[in-house]
Amino acid sequence: MKLKEWLKKIFPMPAASLHKRMDIVQEQINMLRVVEEKQNKRWISIVEQQESFMEQQENFRKRQDDFFVLQESFRKQQGEFFVLQEGFRKQQDEVLKSQAQKLLTCDLRPVSEKVLIENLENPTYFHWEQKIHNSLCRYENYHFPAAFYSRITIEDINNKIKSFTDRFNKKCVVLTDTGFKIKNAETACIEDIPKYRGADIFFLLAFNFDWNARRAVEMLSQYSLPYLPGGRELPLAKYYHIDKNAFDTLLEESVSGPKAHFCPPDFANIFQALYVTRDLPGDYMEIGAFQGSSARAALNYMNRAGIRRKSYFLDTYEGFAYEEARDSMDALWQDGHTDTSVSGVREYLSDYNNYELVKANIIRDTLPEGIKQIAVCNVDVDMYEAVAAALERVKGLIVPGGIIIAEDFGHTPALIGAQKATIDFISAHRDSFIPLYLESGQMFLIKR
Repeated sequence: MKLKEWLKKIFPMPAASLHKRMDIVQEQINMLRVVEEKQNKRWISIVEQQESFMEQQENFRKRQDDFFVLQESFRKQQGEFFVLQEGFRKQQDEVLKSQAQKLLTCDLRPVSEKVLIENLENPTYFHWEQKIHNSLCRYENYHFPAAFYSRITIEDINNKIKSFTDRFNKKCVVLTDTGFKIKNAETACIEDIPKYRGADIFFLLAFNFDWNARRAVEMLSQYSLPYLPGGRELPLAKYYHIDKNAFDTLLEESVSGPKAHFCPPDFANIFQALYVTRDLPGDYMEIGAFQGSSARAALNYMNRAGIRRKSYFLDTYEGFAYEEARDSMDALWQDGHTDTSVSGVREYLSDYNNYELVKANIIRDTLPEGIKQIAVCNVDVDMYEAVAAALERVKGLIVPGGIIIAEDFGHTPALIGAQKATIDFISAHRDSFIPLYLESGQMFLIKR
């Protein structure tokens, strides 16, 4: 049955109305078909987009896998590079060590010395050169080998003999305390100088120690005999090159088994302070004696130099095991330096007298009443609060021209607390003390 006939049978109505309604229905059907077609197209588009996305995702994963492979390859190559780089550095170290060894054994000395000096600013050699320099500095601060106090070399002497002989066209006589065997010039002792009176010669002074050179100059001047230097102006003289008592003290202390903290540069400056204040009234004091190494060195020096002073050595003799040390923000010292005792230090100083060991905490305890004047005070208590307290306690007892030695002022970075305490003290008492920094790391605070 046709649609129109069926509709007429179901919906009896005028033909015009029926046609009109049929047109509407047909139009709606057509619209539904259009909508359906559009939805189908959209669905097809979504499916295509999804497939495209999945394809792109798969490509991305493949590329990611390729990237990981490349990354792993790069890491392996980087690791191989680091191995090669480390091997190269080791080879460089070996070359430098070999050159340094040749320098020390005087094989190819000019070449080795030139390499070392010219490469001081070379970043490739920086760490090795720095390590050598720092190691030598540390060793020099705690040992006293002849290599550090012997300034004159045999090369220096031979070069000067040739240079001055060519320049003055005269015979050369060498005066020296080095013990070297000089092959190309005559050698003599200071006591032999008078026999050369009136001779047309010159003397080459090749002395490690200035007290010998001064004695030679005095006698040569007395007999009108010319003299010339047998070495360079560098390395500079240390205090122990100038003061024989200082050198003899350090040499003895270095071989007599110092318990701890044997430090030639610091000790030499303690000796210098004791020497320049020798005519002032007052006692010698150490605040922070620990095991007594600097105390014994000071007593040894004063005994040699004929300096008569009462000495006081103040310490807890238990280390930094007290409450203020444990509460300090300068935390390095908490419960440190405990390997000391009054009996141990007294035994260590048993060769000397005219001293007193004072067991006290400088932060909370007062100084002994017997101390009325101080010529030299060595403050060596490390921690901020202890240094600050020590400086305040002794400031009024230092005689004019007397010296406080701030032992640890430049011993940084470890003892930066001691430096800060000293700077605070100087700021508060700038009208009373003149600060003088020493290359050993100590600071002299000289009472005006």
